[in-house]
Amino acid sequence: MHLNAHKVLGSTAPECYFTHPTKSSCHDLTVERSTSQTAKQVLGLGGKFIIKPEYTTARCQVRDLIERLQRDAAIKVYFAGEDKVEMPNTKLYLKSTWIPPLPSPEIDSRFESFDKALQALFVKKKTKSNVTKFQSSLIDTFVEDGTHIIAGSDKGLGPC
Repeated sequence: MHLNAHKVLGSTAPECYFTHPTKSSCHDLTVERSTSQTAKQVLGLGGKFIIKPEYTTARCQVRDLIERLQRDAAIKVYFAGEDKVEMPNTKLYLKSTWIPPLPSPEIDSRFESFDKALQALFVKKKTKSNVTKFQSSLIDTFVEDGTHIIAGSDKGLGPC
């Protein structure tokens, strides 16, 4: 009666007993060469799991986005009220380098205050990682290794 339980518990690696279970869903479909329990835990995090970057977003990274937002808004203000011009339906596109004239002082001052408030929120700091160094190196190994094929299973049941 306990023969199946004895076989399963006897073939389970000791590290499985000492790790905290997570909502892991990894299906190992290999017959001959099975992956380790730690690798299954890392893969079981799923394809939507995002590893935190080493540092938070810095002000300089936001600066380019703000400049683009200001340019897009200035173009909208410049062409406001005009009839929409139909563009030819083509897949070819060349980004314009045309710089629109400055918007009204009211819009410009609002952008300045928005920019100052946004810049205050972004300070580059070191973050605490949500994966261990071992898990990170294991993920790097999977990315570089060509012997494992990781695919999504049917109906979103996790990687296999």
